[in-house]
Amino acid sequence: YKLFYWHDDLEKGHQCRNFTSNGSVFQCSFEWNVVHVPVIAISILGDSGSIRPSCRLFYSINSLVKLDPPVITNVTRLSTKDSDVFLQWTKPDGFYDLKYEVKVDSEQKPKSILNTGSATITADPAKRHTFRVRVRSGNGHWSDWSNEVALERKTSTVLFLLFILIPFCVAL
Repeated sequence: YKLFYWHDDLEKGHQCRNFTSNGSVFQCSFEWNVVHVPVIAISILGDSGSIRPSCRLFYSINSLVKLDPPVITNVTRLSTKDSDVFLQWTKPDGFYDLKYEVKVDSEQKPKSILNTGSATITADPAKRHTFRVRVRSGNGHWSDWSNEVALERKTSTVLFLLFILIPFCVAL
């Protein structure tokens, strides 16, 4: 088989050179940056008599691409309410209709967020929490989860002072 791809920014089709196959499943990684390419055309050619010689497919690029995972850039407890945590992450360039999911700790059901690079999440301030984010464009494939970022539990100043002052007073 030979796999070719092209889009409006290319003068001619390019053959995929970075591919793998496992039985009847092919995968090809294209080595180009996607910026404002709404549709990609794919042609599969084969020289076997039992294989259809040419197949042309036209897809929205958003349904084909698996984006890199976002990078969490900011995790901050909001001072207005201790249980609110502000998360911020990187957004991919050149894509639209982005959907994000935020996973807090090991919860089974992530929180869904649309078209934004940040979210405010409610989390118990007395516990340590971890956060992960993933993204997809349109109805495309979900990215892998981002690296886990931790937010330590909020320590009470009163408790901290008691732990320091009680042994000090006992020693006197």
